[in-house]
Amino acid sequence: VHADFEFYGQAMGLMSCCLYGGSPYHPQEFALKRGVDIVVGTPGRMK
Repeated sequence: VHADFEFYGQAMGLMSCCLYGGSPYHPQEFALKRGVDIVVGTPGRMK
């Protein structure tokens, strides 16, 4: 889902980030702090 949104969203000037477990939190947190229009994530990381 996130890969598709990146492809189509960039053409419209929209930013997104993907939040999921099993990877470091800090890069995902940094993406959120930059500002996004859409967040794609798994329930565990979203809470």
